[in-house]
Amino acid sequence: MRRIDWDRWAPLTGIVFVALIVVTFFVPTASPPSADDPAADVVAWFDKHETALLTSGFISGLALVFFVWFLGSLHRRLRDGGEPRLAVVAFGGGLLLAAVALLGIATQQYLAWGLAQDLDAETVRALWLLGFGGLAYAFPLVVLVEAVAVASIRSRVFPTWYAGLAFLAGAWFAVGGAAYAGDGFFSPTGAYGFIGFLAFLVWVLVTSVLLLTRQEQEQRATTRAAPAM
Repeated sequence: MRRIDWDRWAPLTGIVFVALIVVTFFVPTASPPSADDPAADVVAWFDKHETALLTSGFISGLALVFFVWFLGSLHRRLRDGGEPRLAVVAFGGGLLLAAVALLGIATQQYLAWGLAQDLDAETVRALWLLGFGGLAYAFPLVVLVEAVAVASIRSRVFPTWYAGLAFLAGAWFAVGGAAYAGDGFFSPTGAYGFIGFLAFLVWVLVTSVLLLTRQEQEQRATTRAAPAM
């Protein structure tokens, strides 16, 4: 019986991560409040969409499991490409990002579960906004993406065009760490952060495809180089 080559298909975990996160865009179907909405509206949001928010949180947590597996594949690629230090830096940034995301997900879960009804409205609003904090997400993202970009330039573990786009994405994420306007495009719940989040998902998707492509190329090269029996 032929064994499944798990290492070969491990980069698919990044694609699964993106797919699960996209699902959460539609759960719940209604748009969340804005940063400048009254605290009472935030409490009402959690009360009205309790089941949907609990479901969304579970899916997001499951997605993080696949994200960590994706980080393992990325770490191995950078290490085998001759960049062990940057492999550790990228892995550390990714784990920190996952930890911050898990904390935000857990906070939303408990607020939806009933904590929003037990706390005063302003406290609920403050806890909810913490989940959008650009500072908490932005700089772990910068560490992850820029470490991979630098490794791509130094050792060609990924194409040069990929490194250039990653540098631009990293700059966008860094600016997002200061997205604290009271309302509008540059607020914690504004379009700037959402665009950055979409850019991150695209980065994971592209990186996963490149990892799969590189492994397929190496697999074919190994097969051709194997001596005939």
